[in-house]
Amino acid sequence: WPWIASSPPVRQPLAGTCSLGIVLLRYDSLGRIGSAIEHAGARQKSTIEQMKSILYGAIWLSTAIASYAPIHGLRILFLKLLRARIDRPTIIYAGVFVRSPWKLSIGSGTVIGHGCHLDARGRLKIGSDVNISSEVNIWTNQHDHQSRDFRITEGPVDIGNRVWLGNRAIILPGVTIGEGAVVCSGAVVTKDVAPFTVVGGVPAKPIGTRAKDLDYSPAAFGKIWFI
Repeated sequence: WPWIASSPPVRQPLAGTCSLGIVLLRYDSLGRIGSAIEHAGARQKSTIEQMKSILYGAIWLSTAIASYAPIHGLRILFLKLLRARIDRPTIIYAGVFVRSPWKLSIGSGTVIGHGCHLDARGRLKIGSDVNISSEVNIWTNQHDHQSRDFRITEGPVDIGNRVWLGNRAIILPGVTIGEGAVVCSGAVVTKDVAPFTVVGGVPAKPIGTRAKDLDYSPAAFGKIWFI
């Protein structure tokens, strides 16, 4: 029967189908391998992030505890161990909490009162002969209230020499306070303050000026070693 001889081989389409199946299987295997690697990388990244969180939490807790050490020198030593740059003489009273001390620098002759909160995550530089009264809050990080995901924004804070921050004043991220300026008690500083300017209110606004012939150091007034 000639029509049988002229008919195409039956196995050719099957062979083509098998080849295609093998190729698809190989691509599927590669996809699975790639997905497995991606998930492994994600797990590794998650583990690293968890370890970072645990480490930061341990530093946070130890910093909070050390801030109530009964001796000035111990509190300063602990911050220096965490790579804070603190010149002598400096007085840091009990209950001063510092975030990310390794991004903090403090000049000589400066005094920081009880219960202050110093956020150095975005970098905090405090000059020499600065007087920071009790319960002052200085922030270098904050949340963006207009952001859909409530993202964190940051800005460094620079405080010039012989600045005086009054009790419970609040300094927000990205602010520079010029030399000799005064921030009144309870003021909220959202913008830069010019040198030798007195500001007050919420938000803080200029309300006066200060003499420029300043010659004093708050740390020179003496300290009680155990407070």
